[in-house]
Amino acid sequence: AKRTAYATAYHWLERVGLADHAKALPGEMSGGEAQRIAIARALCPQPSILFADEPTGSLDSLNTEYVMSGLVHLAREHTMT
Repeated sequence: AKRTAYATAYHWLERVGLADHAKALPGEMSGGEAQRIAIARALCPQPSILFADEPTGSLDSLNTEYVMSGLVHLAREHTMT
């Protein structure tokens, strides 16, 4: 079970472009990276619905575009609402 959990977590870190941050602490990440980590954590249990309340509220325009396009892509790819 633990091995499966690690594999799932790593898969989602890869999907949000942060596999190289797998062992990073929160203080070592930018706001955009922390936001993408939060998205990866939310996707680990493979929900059919993902609620994202202001997922880009504290991000700059570049990271906002990256996060939003990533969410749309992941939702389509994994048939999520």
